[in-house]
Amino acid sequence: MATLVQNRKAVTVDPLRHSAPLGAVLAFLGVAGCMPVLHSSQGCASFVKVLLTRHFRESIPLQTSALTEVTTILGSGDSLLAAIETVTERLQPEVIGVITTGLVDAAGEDVRRTLRLRSPGTPVVLAAVPDLGGGLEQGYAAAVEALVAELALPGAGPAVDGQVTLLPGPTLGPLDVEELRETAEAFGLRTIVLPDSSRSLDGHLDDDWEPLLSGGTPLRAAAAAGRSSAVLAVGAGLDSAARMLSGADAWVVPHAIGLDAGDALVGELADVAGRDVPEVLRQWRSRLTDGLLDSSGVLAGRRVALALEPDLLAGVAALLTEAGVHVVTAITPTAATHLDQLACDEVVVGDFEDTEARAREAGAELLVASSHGAATAGRLGIPLLRLGFPVVDRLGAQHLTSTGYRGSLRLLFAVANELLAVPHSAPNPPTTSWETPC
Repeated sequence: MATLVQNRKAVTVDPLRHSAPLGAVLAFLGVAGCMPVLHSSQGCASFVKVLLTRHFRESIPLQTSALTEVTTILGSGDSLLAAIETVTERLQPEVIGVITTGLVDAAGEDVRRTLRLRSPGTPVVLAAVPDLGGGLEQGYAAAVEALVAELALPGAGPAVDGQVTLLPGPTLGPLDVEELRETAEAFGLRTIVLPDSSRSLDGHLDDDWEPLLSGGTPLRAAAAAGRSSAVLAVGAGLDSAARMLSGADAWVVPHAIGLDAGDALVGELADVAGRDVPEVLRQWRSRLTDGLLDSSGVLAGRRVALALEPDLLAGVAALLTEAGVHVVTAITPTAATHLDQLACDEVVVGDFEDTEARAREAGAELLVASSHGAATAGRLGIPLLRLGFPVVDRLGAQHLTSTGYRGSLRLLFAVANELLAVPHSAPNPPTTSWETPC
């Protein structure tokens, strides 16, 4: 059991947290034909677009209401309506996702009332996610709840046997989402993934340039999401959205990383499908088990620091604990109730400054964090395993996997190989109880 420690520093140094609007944009990009519109200044939208573009190395469709000092003070409703009209006429999206920001909330605008003033037309989904609190996971969850409320629940009807709705969390990359879907389909289940980044942000090459991303969850599939016989969510923040679709029967977990979590996912799907576990999944489980054995000589007893989003932090910590690693430092940008289950002394809600201080004190040999942790790892003199969002200084971030048996095996070997490359990287590693000083 871990103790959750809320840092009370007066200022954040080298932030780990991303804004909630960025998470909402990420969710909308997993819906086919969707154009996200940030109700904000151009600078807010530019920052989000740059981060997403550098991570996925794709042209990210994103528009803004382009608020100025004058329109923000005198009323920004007209700017939003004008932006929606322009996007509809020029780009012809199937749905528009409107995301509020701290600027609009500070001004006190009633965005829902503003949207009721527009003429009927292209569906508009509103995600009210002020970036004055919360982070990437909270913004993503709010957008998924809005998608469920606007697109899935209105068309709900009798449950469809053999159909399952999968809600992937924001820490699942495109190939993680694909792994999740393929795992369900291995049981013969018809799957609806909402939102589905595996076919919109996976780095594929289209025949020609389009203003909107190809792939994503089609609107007709989203409308049928409320009729599935089961709902599985991999992301703790998606609990509300899952229960909107399935009530108390929804199955919600923070992650599906590691042997135990993979077994839980496969076991739940086996119960839903009413059939035995397919041989292909048994084989991947066998490979992961063998990988844990193969890497035990490298990983057992090693000291690793983590600085990740809550769900990903819990998943990586679970896998490393299964491999015998000591998680000596766990830093997260926002709090989550499930973090008290981590196999470490404490989880700190903080920034990279906290990561550096605690990792140095604990003698960490490896840091697992996004590319923003490179400077921290450099000052500590230890290697950095890049994981999470964003990864901007390495190619293939959209193809990294950590979910299920297959993804867990890849991540396990990635950690082991980083430590093998620099076996004595820890500065002044502490003497353990079974070592005798020279």
